[in-house]
Amino acid sequence: MKPVLIISVLLLCSVPTMGQDVPLNLTSGLRVYNEGAAWSPDGSQIAFMSREESDAAIYVVQADGSELTQLTDGSGYDLNPAWSPDGTRIAFSSRRAGDESRIYTMAPDGSQIQPLTASLEGGRHSTPSWSPDGSQLAFAAVTSNGTDIFVVDLESGQLRQITTHSGIDDQPFWSPDGTLGFVSNREGGRGDLFRMLPSDEPENLTNHPARDVLWFYTSAGTNPWSPDGRWILFSSDRDSAIDSGDVYMLSVDDGTVRRLTFSRLTEFRFSWAPDSRRIAYDYSSQGRDDLFVLDIESGRVTRVTDESDGGKRPVWSPDGTQLAYFCPALSAATFAPCPPQDQSRRPSRHPACRHSTVT
Repeated sequence: MKPVLIISVLLLCSVPTMGQDVPLNLTSGLRVYNEGAAWSPDGSQIAFMSREESDAAIYVVQADGSELTQLTDGSGYDLNPAWSPDGTRIAFSSRRAGDESRIYTMAPDGSQIQPLTASLEGGRHSTPSWSPDGSQLAFAAVTSNGTDIFVVDLESGQLRQITTHSGIDDQPFWSPDGTLGFVSNREGGRGDLFRMLPSDEPENLTNHPARDVLWFYTSAGTNPWSPDGRWILFSSDRDSAIDSGDVYMLSVDDGTVRRLTFSRLTEFRFSWAPDSRRIAYDYSSQGRDDLFVLDIESGRVTRVTDESDGGKRPVWSPDGTQLAYFCPALSAATFAPCPPQDQSRRPSRHPACRHSTVT
């Protein structure tokens, strides 16, 4: 069964929904593969990609499940929707101008489509990421060296190549203060996290013999840099004797690393809550994904997804009260509210959302 996007409706704007057990499936009308969820900055809408065979289109839906709207026709294989910080534009990658993908922006209603990287040679322009002030857009592009990071200035249209190292520099992301980070295999073939210094030189942040990026999943809705700017999440097998990985937290200030998850499973897709106190993550074992939320201070882990249905690629709402994620097993949605911030309360249980505390 192909994945569908599902979202918690525990709290929606001013509508009181505490204790509501009604499931909400945001893509019930789409019998295709859906991914890449990105919340609008005000939390009112979610953009995502829906694809089937050779077509991929970008859609937007209201957070209450209404007004599912197709923004692009899909003929250009449109991917990676990313909202600008002010909510007035959506960036995305598309092959609409040829066989190689380029970066475009459009208005939230699908109008005013503008190419940003048409003048840049090379292929596969992907993973657009807005700077916090909305003035720049970082992306990855295939070059003669492999894959490099570029930044385009939105006002002038000027393109600047940030990395030139032979190998793969990919998946750009920004800190709250505008520092650019990315993933690279430039040292020893393993995956590491890097950030750009004021001197425009990259600094290896993880620098460990193990694989410190297993493969790092980012989307417009997820950023490994914490909202308070103090930490970066990554997944590594540095403490594992088997082919698995756990989630770790790196201190930006002093480089210390804290292990957050302890299991024999693979955990590599994660998302910060806006309060920088919780993370949502999924683990993968024997072809199945499940979704959990971890309270970092207490160490308490709470299952979010139904034990029989699973889920993956969680994305927090801007207010921290909801999660959007993808369920690979269901043709109908289950209801999965975020665990309460008050950790003294036990998660509720009901047939559609079987929360369980993991010890």
